[in-house]
Amino acid sequence: MSSGRLYAPHVSSGVWVGAVATLAGAVLGGAISFLLSRQQIIEARAQREEEASRDKERRSVERRFDAYSDF
Repeated sequence: MSSGRLYAPHVSSGVWVGAVATLAGAVLGGAISFLLSRQQIIEARAQREEEASRDKERRSVERRFDAYSDF
């Protein structure tokens, strides 16, 4: 290391394979995590919309019953 280099001049190919495999695994894991969280967000949004629709229908029915009960 007296030549001023911060790295070894000859790095084993096994080290490069390990580094590339680690990086590929991190990218793949991140992509899977992103897709799963996106799917959960979409499902939660759909569930909230369904609940809002049911609540709106229930309120509509209650208003009709209230209107008819006045007669």
